[in-house]
Amino acid sequence: FVARIGEVPWLGCGGARGRALEKARRVHLNIGCQPLGDYLVFDFPVSRHDYFANARRAYQVRLLKVLHYVDTPVDRRKWSMLATTVNAAYDNGLNAIFVPAAMMQAPFYGAGSPSARNFGALGAVVAHELTHGFDSIGRRFDQDRELKDWWDPEVVRRFESKARCISQLYSGFAEGGEPLDGNHTLAENIADFGGVDISYDAFLQWHRDRHAGQEAPDSDRRLFFVSFAQMWCSKLRPEAARMHVRQDAHSPGVFRANGAASQHSDFALAF
Repeated sequence: FVARIGEVPWLGCGGARGRALEKARRVHLNIGCQPLGDYLVFDFPVSRHDYFANARRAYQVRLLKVLHYVDTPVDRRKWSMLATTVNAAYDNGLNAIFVPAAMMQAPFYGAGSPSARNFGALGAVVAHELTHGFDSIGRRFDQDRELKDWWDPEVVRRFESKARCISQLYSGFAEGGEPLDGNHTLAENIADFGGVDISYDAFLQWHRDRHAGQEAPDSDRRLFFVSFAQMWCSKLRPEAARMHVRQDAHSPGVFRANGAASQHSDFALAF
């Protein structure tokens, strides 16, 4: 990922590239779960007969947990997800990514799975979260996690020009008769593009490093993209699909797979 930041031409030769490289190097990676010694434990009575009272006490405990951290230093190891959550996240305020233990199993990862499959799934997820630090939202936070304009105006212009292409691509899709809004899903779409692109490059480099410089065979390249696509397999009723399009910041799964792959030249070559 750091190597890609150093190469993309639209970042130019000014200070933006150096600050972007510094931000990329400072990303804090959290894998599995929060350190066990960092959990706060609050005891409160739970009734078998009073749901409302249980909910009220649980809310009070959550509020106490938040207040506990007032006036304490920012801890980039604090999780907002459980280890059992099948998801991953990037936090702009922490410049940190979080990959729960639940993601480190099939179909995202398997110790005995082909490396092409692991890179296509979990690798693309991790690269997706890294890309969020530089998408249409993350680009507004600098290497010190402060919300400010830190890119040169010409760099911003080039970024926005490329982002419009992605927005227009996704605005041409529809699900359940409901057209997508490419601007609404732009940040996630950019991250999907970065996820598959960066993970694919990482897989090719991994293969060269471990096979005496040999390039990955076409079968492995195809497996990478198939694995990437299979992450987004889903089944929704038409009503749920239309609601997803109207409300969710993510594109429907079929377009998360096909949108990014359709613009990837190596996908065309592999197939």
